[in-house]
Amino acid sequence: MQKLLPVFAITALFFVACQKEAKEKPLKLPTSLAAVQAAIQTDTVHSSDWSGTIHSIIVAGRSYGRTNNVSVAVPEDYVLVGGGAVVSPQFTAPGAFLTSSYPDADFTTWHTSSKDHYQTFTHTLTSYAVGIRIDGYSRAELLQHMQLVNADSYFESQPFAFVNVDSSYELIGGGARATTSGAGLLLTTTQPDQMYWVASAKDHLISSPGYLTAYAIGISKDFATANNIEVEQRRGGNVNNAGFNIHFIGTDTTWVVTSAGGFTGGDRMLASLLPTANAVYAISSDLVVSASGNSGVSMIRIRKKLPDNQKANK
Repeated sequence: MQKLLPVFAITALFFVACQKEAKEKPLKLPTSLAAVQAAIQTDTVHSSDWSGTIHSIIVAGRSYGRTNNVSVAVPEDYVLVGGGAVVSPQFTAPGAFLTSSYPDADFTTWHTSSKDHYQTFTHTLTSYAVGIRIDGYSRAELLQHMQLVNADSYFESQPFAFVNVDSSYELIGGGARATTSGAGLLLTTTQPDQMYWVASAKDHLISSPGYLTAYAIGISKDFATANNIEVEQRRGGNVNNAGFNIHFIGTDTTWVVTSAGGFTGGDRMLASLLPTANAVYAISSDLVVSASGNSGVSMIRIRKKLPDNQKANK
């Protein structure tokens, strides 16, 4: 497979930096973190685009431990297009990190995993599966217009992988899975970049080389055109301070979110990727070694195209 990734630009949007808690003084939570904490209390979220013909569902599942593996399925009338996971408690050192967030082969179940690393941190992993259905089409009919592909990295300590949907498809979701027999490979990137889904991971403090698999989900461009559907990617980020940082990116209610992505640089790793009906949140952190670096969040969203007289405001 190719080793070079097309260069993508990072737009600075919606940056929120964490502040260290003073002793015996409550931490004033960033607004976006409070939104994350509220969102993880809800098991199922239904949403529709402005037309009321494209419907999404976000379903949650949980596990508790030092190492967690969670699989969440969408209802039988929906098609899986994305997912994510949140480590709780947030902004609590030393923290735990994501090692996988990816789809199964039959567009039904989203799989996630997390682990503490080097230092003990028992935590809850809340996993999310995002599904869509479109009025006028059964699940079986919609599946005829979907594509799922994947590609593996080389065996490395900092593996990198990317995969693209065919040119006749529009990227609508994707994920990543790190595999190692050692202490752990921790995700540092899983996000869209035009027709590609890109992913990276790293061992940290302890040598643990392995493989990384990138997954991409596409929807037929011909199908989208015939049904007046548009799909769009958004990304935001900035340079982080050391410690925990959170980024979010939102969308107006004419759209629904299909996929959540995030990236982080330096000696930082991804701790959470949360998709909601109209926003995506990403949390990253360093561990033991203080590290700053570029980090951010991305989303893919879908809707029926707006009438011409509404486009100027959306």
